[in-house]
Amino acid sequence: MVMAQDIPFSDQNLASEESMWSLYERWRSAYTTSLDLTDKNRKFKTFIENARYINDFNKKKDMTYTLGLNKFVDMTIDEFTTMYTGAKVDTTAATVLGPLAPEAEKELLDDVPASWDWRQHGAVASVRNQSPKSMR
Repeated sequence: MVMAQDIPFSDQNLASEESMWSLYERWRSAYTTSLDLTDKNRKFKTFIENARYINDFNKKKDMTYTLGLNKFVDMTIDEFTTMYTGAKVDTTAATVLGPLAPEAEKELLDDVPASWDWRQHGAVASVRNQSPKSMR
């Protein structure tokens, strides 16, 4: 497997459509196992958005780590969530990006319960026999 740092890139790779395609093809040769090209243009657009985000992130001076072009860079967050967590993503729901307006934040926080018992929602089992005698 090729590691993310094995595919270096810079601002020059993101400067033009031609240089972006070259970077994308270099990345595809390392990470793509499928030869199916039916969705290539959409994947390319996602790749470029993520590559620009990575490039901008890596320019920050106060970070203790850097990001790289990993095998997930041509996936949207919804595609990644669906594929690797098994969660179903509702693509019809509006996505909020960035900070919420104070009114919207207050409205969301008003709906949060003061307490939540995960046992009542089937997420965890009740406490079982934990007496010292049972530990052998």
